[in-house]
Amino acid sequence: MKKFLASLMILVVSMGLLAGCGSEEKKPEATDSTESTQTTDESNATTESEQEPVTINVTMWTDEKEELTAIKAAFEEENPNIKVELMEFPSEEYKDKLTIQLAGGADIDVITHKNTAEYADLASKGQLLNLEPLVKQDNVDVAPYGPLYDGLKVEGELFGVPYRKTVTVLYYNKDLFDAAGVGYPSEDMTWDAFRELAKTMTTDTVAGAYIHTWPQLWYGVGLQKGASIIDEDLTPFMEALQFRMDLEADGSIMSFANAKATSAHYKTEFAKGQTAMNIIGDFHVAQLRDLEAEGEVTFDWDVVPMPHPEGVEPNTTYGTANPISVAINSEKQEAAWEFVKYVSGEQGAKIYAEHGNLPAYSNDEIQNIFVGDGSQRPENIEIFTEAKVYLENPSIPGVGIIKDEIYGREAELTFVGERSVEETFEVIKERIQEELNK
Repeated sequence: MKKFLASLMILVVSMGLLAGCGSEEKKPEATDSTESTQTTDESNATTESEQEPVTINVTMWTDEKEELTAIKAAFEEENPNIKVELMEFPSEEYKDKLTIQLAGGADIDVITHKNTAEYADLASKGQLLNLEPLVKQDNVDVAPYGPLYDGLKVEGELFGVPYRKTVTVLYYNKDLFDAAGVGYPSEDMTWDAFRELAKTMTTDTVAGAYIHTWPQLWYGVGLQKGASIIDEDLTPFMEALQFRMDLEADGSIMSFANAKATSAHYKTEFAKGQTAMNIIGDFHVAQLRDLEAEGEVTFDWDVVPMPHPEGVEPNTTYGTANPISVAINSEKQEAAWEFVKYVSGEQGAKIYAEHGNLPAYSNDEIQNIFVGDGSQRPENIEIFTEAKVYLENPSIPGVGIIKDEIYGREAELTFVGERSVEETFEVIKERIQEELNK
């Protein structure tokens, strides 16, 4: 197990960036057309228009609505006998809402996942269909996914195909730097240099930087050193938590406690034009472009690679993948699989790239679409395609608890001053071992 985990966590995604359980699988149902080709000449004459339409239900969170609506339209045009109903849940409540729907036996055929942790947890609970036999049956080319394909396997089985990936970078407000007469963040900036720059840019009206409350955004410094959140030696992550505390002590970033108390959000904090730097994933590009189109963002902005620890190669960062799965209880698994292939394949990738999102399926054409013709911000968009990316977490059972309940919840006691960094990591290490031994 440890050997498997260790190999998983050294998967490095050079811009290019999956789960299974013991549940009994349903054999995907045959479509009318398949049955017809095996019977009589009369049935062979059956046309698509005569086939009974199938409607599949696909879950998504609100931030995916624009892209998946476009993909739904394109898919239905090519597959007139399969209709897609998108089940939308609020982005911040997606995990909880989806869990409630599945527990209640809701009619769900396809599930999209916000990250590999939530995906691995559902796979380990027997909620997802093993897709590997279907991948082999249809001779799906998995090369364009790079190491992501194997990286999403849970205990050797594939329960989801990656359709998007995230790369975390630094966004900055060029107008604020120009007004302060301070040089822009460099493409080769250590975390110590970032700390000094954040202090320099902080005024009574400007926040030097904003770092959101997600746990990976503080423990990610440890990931940049090649460490895994389930390693026996958690020193890199303890140092990462101390660094976040130091930034808060400087007063150059909003404190975790204040961000929680005010329900601060990375998008609005940067978009209101009073935050010099913002550390977040590539999905922020599409958000900012939408806000520009609506006239809500009028300042100039760009991106540079993540600040890095001393001795670590520039543009080394971390991220996750968004897998898409067929629900184990779906009664329309064949149609659901067709949609999964479409979203995660070249057609879906083109639509995501056109909307400023990084598809998991990658080739020269897709990358060119994502980079665009230079007419839209950010100017340095190519850094997303050149980054060396470590996965935020391994795809193992219980990883959601390790990430959110252990790293996330335990660190909160340090953020609110109730426990030291060292005391918190004594608890984190003990709880991780308990989780891994279940």
